[in-house]
Amino acid sequence: MPEIVVTIAGRAFELTCGEGEEKALKNAANRLDMEAAVLTDAMGRIPESRLLLLAGLMVANKTVELESDAARIAEKAAREANDLAQKTMDDLRKVKGELTRAKVRLADLQERFDAELKSAKQKGQASDELLESMNRMVEAVERVAAPLSR
Repeated sequence: MPEIVVTIAGRAFELTCGEGEEKALKNAANRLDMEAAVLTDAMGRIPESRLLLLAGLMVANKTVELESDAARIAEKAAREANDLAQKTMDDLRKVKGELTRAKVRLADLQERFDAELKSAKQKGQASDELLESMNRMVEAVERVAAPLSR
């Protein structure tokens, strides 16, 4: 296990840490040293145990504040995600309604078209070319309507 030396409030401490944790431990010790410096600047000489206790409490307090901030941010993000999901569902319902109306309209048009075609056939007014064209149009309407039926 690696051993490192950190300095807090002017005093060196030899510490052991896990492999690869050296940088994190040094950063934590630097944070504690900065808080100790704030205290000694404000209060002068303080017994070491009290200094380390107060500096540790200051660091812990900042950690609690950060955790609280993170929780508020996470709650806000969850609310916004929920609102977005609800809006998306509302939009999908609207689109589904519009597709249903379009499907009904296409079915109505196809019925009218079929009726006109039947009428033209009965009257003998439709040429083979016109009938073929009308059949292609019916097929096109059916292709457009097919995805709406799902």
